[in-house]
Amino acid sequence: MLTVIVFLLVFIIVLPAIIVIPQAFTSLNYFTYPIPEFVTKWIDKFWENSEWVVGLTNTFTGLILMHTLLALPMVFVTMSSGLGGVNPNLELAAMSMGCSPAKAFIQVVLPVVKPSLISSVLFSFVTSLDEVAASLFISGADTKTLPLVMWERLNTYMDPTIAVAAMYLIILTLGTYIVKEIIAYRSRRIG
Repeated sequence: MLTVIVFLLVFIIVLPAIIVIPQAFTSLNYFTYPIPEFVTKWIDKFWENSEWVVGLTNTFTGLILMHTLLALPMVFVTMSSGLGGVNPNLELAAMSMGCSPAKAFIQVVLPVVKPSLISSVLFSFVTSLDEVAASLFISGADTKTLPLVMWERLNTYMDPTIAVAAMYLIILTLGTYIVKEIIAYRSRRIG
């Protein structure tokens, strides 16, 4: 029952974002429901505009450092928790059975800390994606992150390419979640 309630709450929270997806395929220059014609011109415009294709031409060492520093506490807490449950003798036992240190780490320690590692990556991604304000202060005129471009587009010139960007983020997020659930299901089934 709790799973159904959690699913419904997540669905209600995500529904407004999902409603945006059809706008990526409208033939008009503004948002409208229902969409009059199904076209891909906004997807083409999204990929042709260098403002949306972020990070291919400019260097942004400061942005990378900022996002790394913002994600570091999440990674530290999550990995500390995961590593705290690892028996330090596991690696030694694997090496006593003939594994090299690298093989012992890859085949014994890494599978044990894999859930914490995946959680750290997801927390880092979400934290980085959410930091529009920090990106505004750190980035220069030529350096923009995807959330910053989306923020500027929403405030200045709003066309359906913002719906395309939102659609791609939703697909990426759902894909990541599905992969995480498959991995969790398999690990529960095996263990």
